[in-house]
Amino acid sequence: MKDIFGCTFDVHPKTGVLQFPKSIITFTEKTKFIFAINKGISSSQLRRSPYEVNNFMKEAKRRIPFSNIIYIGDGPSDIPCLSLIKKFEGIGIGVIGSGSVRKSYELAKGRRVTVGPYDCDYRRGSTLRKMIEQAIEDIGLSIVRQKERGVVRSPRYS
Repeated sequence: MKDIFGCTFDVHPKTGVLQFPKSIITFTEKTKFIFAINKGISSSQLRRSPYEVNNFMKEAKRRIPFSNIIYIGDGPSDIPCLSLIKKFEGIGIGVIGSGSVRKSYELAKGRRVTVGPYDCDYRRGSTLRKMIEQAIEDIGLSIVRQKERGVVRSPRYS
């Protein structure tokens, strides 16, 4: 993993293992982070210049197209991001989180997710894990096909 945008974690001082989230974000901040990822703005850069994400950038200059983003959400606070990802042909996966099934139903209502909701089980062989792996493979194949047609730009790395 190169970067974490959403929250900060408490780290055990001796083992370095992540303990628990120290801070979480709102649904509007989630949307801001999706645009930052799309534009290639790192989390540290975004903290230094929070309004940089609002600067206009042509689609061709953006580092990660929305169509190459997989967003996994488990409740109503994920609806704006899932709607955004779906609108731009990315993959929005709904999961049934530790809360109620009703929250996950909100994701499916109105066709806000492209697939799911699935049980929140990321273990190898689980339905959710298989879906994520398939989504990654599909995006990779799409990139290869576009590159063969000569329509893909190489990603920018900052």
